[in-house]
Amino acid sequence: IWAVTTHLFILSVAISNILDPIVVILFVTSGLTLVINLLDALIARLIVDDVHALASPDEEDQRATATTIFAVRRFVVVLAVLAGAGITMTSAKIFEAMGVTLIAAAGGLTLMLGFAAREVLGNILASLQISLNRSARIGDQLIYDGNLCTVERIYFSFVQLKVWNGTRLIVPVSEFVSETFVNR
Repeated sequence: IWAVTTHLFILSVAISNILDPIVVILFVTSGLTLVINLLDALIARLIVDDVHALASPDEEDQRATATTIFAVRRFVVVLAVLAGAGITMTSAKIFEAMGVTLIAAAGGLTLMLGFAAREVLGNILASLQISLNRSARIGDQLIYDGNLCTVERIYFSFVQLKVWNGTRLIVPVSEFVSETFVNR
């Protein structure tokens, strides 16, 4: 689309004002997808994928490493999304004419976005808290809500636990942080 609209066809200003930001968003999204997929491929080579192998008491260092790697992954994803949003806003040239107005509205916009995103940001910070203070690491066996579980993954919004009978228990991060559990 970029090559055709830049070198082959000359478009009107109205169409260019709509199409240029879409092209930038597509470029940034594909770049972010590439970076995150490369990071996931690297992580897949670095850690053991079998949670039961990590559950062994001898594998405490591996559990700590796996948890730290996944925390770093979450941090990199957040940074990549913020960088992508910044690149999109500066490259799309949507806000050129709105300079002073945008600065004046930044305080109100920040307040509205902060209020709207407080749940999401709280979950992200809670998942990073779990990973950094190592209250529960990937592969740890714990008793949560009366179930003997193994921590499989710690995501942005939930913790995935594998119950002893093979079922999976999905617990929201905010609930997981606020409830008590026994880490064996």
